[in-house]
Amino acid sequence: KWLPTLTREWAIQDPAAASRWAEQQWRRGHGIVALVRGAESWIRTDAAGAAAFLKEVLPTVRQPSDRQELVQLWVTAEPSAALGALNEVVPAQGREAVLSRLLPMAVAADPASAVAAVSGIRDPVLRAKTIADIGVQWSSRDPENALNWAASLPPGSEQTAAMRSVYQVWSGNQFNSAKASLERLNSIQRDQA
Repeated sequence: KWLPTLTREWAIQDPAAASRWAEQQWRRGHGIVALVRGAESWIRTDAAGAAAFLKEVLPTVRQPSDRQELVQLWVTAEPSAALGALNEVVPAQGREAVLSRLLPMAVAADPASAVAAVSGIRDPVLRAKTIADIGVQWSSRDPENALNWAASLPPGSEQTAAMRSVYQVWSGNQFNSAKASLERLNSIQRDQA
């Protein structure tokens, strides 16, 4: 039960060594939590190194829930590569739900990859929810570019969901700049927002 705590503390000093050690413990049957904690710390200091480690470990992970947890970490470290490898890592059944959870996280590091991957979600309800979630995450970091993306979507329910989510966050964080932006929109987009 102490492995995750030990790994997290060790990873403050040497995340690569702590993650490798946690991988050995995982292979001995001690659960994946320590491995996750080590990789989380490693991502904060060396995203590329952590991504390479996760890419190396993933093919050996058989438990679907463990694989999804590691893919989720990989997305925060290297979004485009992780999203590109999703077909190999996550079974077709349930892939859209995993993609829906991952894309809002990926938008922080790589908005272009995240919004491009939305096309992989065919379920209209899940797709609309994902688009709204991307709008929320992106607008908390870069509201103007999030709005540009939302406005570029084809007119309809997805564009409306994206614009509303962008303005919901933007107006809560920076009311005056959100209001000024809203006034620059055309009347149809303003009504949607």
